[in-house]
Amino acid sequence: MHRIHVLIEPERLDPEGLRELIDSDGCGSVVSFVGLTRGQDDGVTVERLEFDSWEERLPTVLAELAEQTVGQFDVLSVVLAHRTGSVGPGEPIVCIHVGSTH
Repeated sequence: MHRIHVLIEPERLDPEGLRELIDSDGCGSVVSFVGLTRGQDDGVTVERLEFDSWEERLPTVLAELAEQTVGQFDVLSVVLAHRTGSVGPGEPIVCIHVGSTH
């Protein structure tokens, strides 16, 4: 059975806390990705990024991506979280943890 968690976080992402949601039963590996807001982009200082235009569709799109991953690869567990609202430099925007047999 595949275990998928999709979270939309308006305040903050806690990558380590989200890692605890992976159901590692049967998993031989967990791969993680954390995307951060850069402080500069092409020499321009970035004060923040604003994520609000897709809030209604975001959970559905992320769930579809997780289901596609489970169907296409040997994945047993997925935790996918995305921020909304204002995200400052160095703060996590997206967090993905994937558990698989190897």
